[in-house]
Amino acid sequence: MKQCWWGVALLLLSTTLPAQASTAHACRVYFKEADKFIQYISQREDLKHNMPEIKANFEQSKKQIMTAPLADQKVICDKEMQELNSLNKMFGPKEETVLNK
Repeated sequence: MKQCWWGVALLLLSTTLPAQASTAHACRVYFKEADKFIQYISQREDLKHNMPEIKANFEQSKKQIMTAPLADQKVICDKEMQELNSLNKMFGPKEETVLNK
């Protein structure tokens, strides 16, 4: 009986880990670039006062992405990346980054 439970546990692990990995892969660039953007604008005097709201919005977005069905996560991340790209063009650093290409 103990072996049966281990088998079930391993099966569940083997099916959930690849799903989590693909989720992380699909959204990794967005999360990384959003962190860079937040770090950059937190140093700008003209935008510092908006940081609590910006950080809260990013954290809420991240939670929604991670709880969304796997099939929807890539679509959500692509949309969020487009929005981040627009924000980065308006407020981000002027040197070329992944978002400015």
